[in-house]
Amino acid sequence: MEPKQVTLTLQTNLGESTIAGKAIALPTTRQFPPPIGMRFEKGYSTSGADIWDVNEFTVTSASLTVNDQAAVEIPSARGSCLTNTEQGVVNVRLNLNEPPKQPIRF
Repeated sequence: MEPKQVTLTLQTNLGESTIAGKAIALPTTRQFPPPIGMRFEKGYSTSGADIWDVNEFTVTSASLTVNDQAAVEIPSARGSCLTNTEQGVVNVRLNLNEPPKQPIRF
């Protein structure tokens, strides 16, 4: 699986956060609405609230851009992040409360 250029902006109960860089989709469980999982590789950049090692937070809205395509608006979700500083990666998982209005092509 080839990494894609991804920008993810999250509005959370902890504030606004953005992460951008090369990312791959992570395997997820088969459920509805489908969860979103991605791993940002070494070289990513972040701004805003530092949620990148928070086990659980509430997402009120989010925007996901993949390879400079039109942004997909993501409705509310429960999120979690895990940073592995040794490998230089961040795993992000969003468990959606409702499906997005547009398909997510990752």
